[in-house]
Amino acid sequence: MKRGLLGAALLLSAAMTLAAEPVKVGALVTGMIEAMPVKAGDVVKRGALLFRVDMAMWKARRAELAAQVALRKAQLEDAQRDLAEQQDLYDRTVLATRALQRSQTRVAIAKAQLQAAQAALQAHQAWKRYYEVRAPFKARVKAIQTPAGSTVYRENTPVMLLEPAS
Repeated sequence: MKRGLLGAALLLSAAMTLAAEPVKVGALVTGMIEAMPVKAGDVVKRGALLFRVDMAMWKARRAELAAQVALRKAQLEDAQRDLAEQQDLYDRTVLATRALQRSQTRVAIAKAQLQAAQAALQAHQAWKRYYEVRAPFKARVKAIQTPAGSTVYRENTPVMLLEPAS
């Protein structure tokens, strides 16, 4: 057997062995479990919604980050207008080189701050998918350890146990 195939066979065997054990399912985010459409004993398909964590704090933070992006855009536009004025004065030899350079630096800083704000918003958006936890495989819900209405603290709170279903 080729080395790659042997490794793949070993990984598949290990995965099948691990899949036979109950799997603890939890959330990667903190919040209150607002919905849990399953109960112990239910058989769920792969991808079925197991529970949803309240997104109020996520939405508030998203609004805050979006406001930061808007603020940084306005600051950049202001810095660009100032630079255009400074460039005009410099071209007419009314302004010293240092004043023009300060305006150029303010534009560069404003661009960097806008990029940082956009990156923070994008990173926050990436967490949205973790507020809905779905079944990783066809399974039977063996036990609910943290019912709806309870608060989960990231991965430190197992919510339910799943076992493979045929």
